[in-house]
Amino acid sequence: MKRYILLALTTLLLFSCDKDNIERFSGERLLYFSMRNQDSVFLSFSHYPNDNVRQVACEVQLVGDPLDEPMGDNLEIVASLTTATTEDYELDLNPVFPSHQIKDTIYITLKRTARLQDDNCYLVFTIKENEVFQPGFVEQRLFRVVFDDMPSQPLWWDDEIERVYLGEYSPLKYSEFIRCTGVTDLTDMDPSKKRALALEFKDYIALHNLPLEVPII
Repeated sequence: MKRYILLALTTLLLFSCDKDNIERFSGERLLYFSMRNQDSVFLSFSHYPNDNVRQVACEVQLVGDPLDEPMGDNLEIVASLTTATTEDYELDLNPVFPSHQIKDTIYITLKRTARLQDDNCYLVFTIKENEVFQPGFVEQRLFRVVFDDMPSQPLWWDDEIERVYLGEYSPLKYSEFIRCTGVTDLTDMDPSKKRALALEFKDYIALHNLPLEVPII
């Protein structure tokens, strides 16, 4: 008897899941962000000393039939999670999703403002339902950007960069490296180019008698 009850409950559960999936996808166009809710895009203007604005890309994906013609979708700022003001960024809250596509990219323009030197700014927005689109997966409905202008170690300055090329990170070393080379990012750079830049920086340190060391030889 217990086995029959268990079988019935399992069947009911599977039916409920299938029903949920059907209701979730049938006849609807759903939009969701490629990035999950718990993830964030981080940007520090301290890594871009010559830039007063920077753009961040946000990919949006479509589940359902592609559009026959471009149609607008709606974004909404999540005020309870956002500390940035409109002086700190530009974002079109009514972008147009292209026809015959299942992906689109939204660009957020971040601005270097004085307040970023003292604290992080948070910008969080979500997809809002309209007559064409509905929000998609619950775990992919929020997009979060965290940005500032405070000295911080860039992500590309990893263990390899520290061990082989530039040594331990410090705000002074990073700012002098940029001043010397004009380069702010070594991501995906060829090892021979990294070596050349590190050697150039080593000569620069010696020439200016700076209290810095690099391991490159």
